[in-house]
Amino acid sequence: MRRIKTDDYLNDFFFDPDYINLIGTAQNSHNGQVINLDTKKKVASIALTGMPHLGSGITWNYQGKQVFASLNIKEGKITVIDMETWQVIKEIKTEGPGFFMRSHTNSPYAWTDVFFGPNNEKVHVIDKSTLEIVKLIPMKKPSGKYNVFNKISYEKGTSH
Repeated sequence: MRRIKTDDYLNDFFFDPDYINLIGTAQNSHNGQVINLDTKKKVASIALTGMPHLGSGITWNYQGKQVFASLNIKEGKITVIDMETWQVIKEIKTEGPGFFMRSHTNSPYAWTDVFFGPNNEKVHVIDKSTLEIVKLIPMKKPSGKYNVFNKISYEKGTSH
């Protein structure tokens, strides 16, 4: 067991695909922290508002770079972050706050729900090459599901 001192108590987090960096947020903060697990130090701050749901985030290659995307429990948006510079490259407006985001390495699309609010029976389909919403799929009580195989095989492009 090891301890790493952080700027605040992290209550939600995401590991990068190589499990070298941890991206974390605290409920009382307006930014995210990137902690390098090898050096045990904070290497970047990320401008994140609302309440990002990092644990449900996903990664993929976008224009030759690895990006991380997370939806938001309080605000209707998805934040897309460049994983080299740790800068926000786009915020995709959604029809309400969401909870689950899913994709797969072999899919050109990502899906996210609108968990809260009046549009909670819509799913957004996002083109990962353009970072645009290309379709709204109406569904009855959509719910994010975990794929155990993807998790235990550390499949890239889905949350672990």
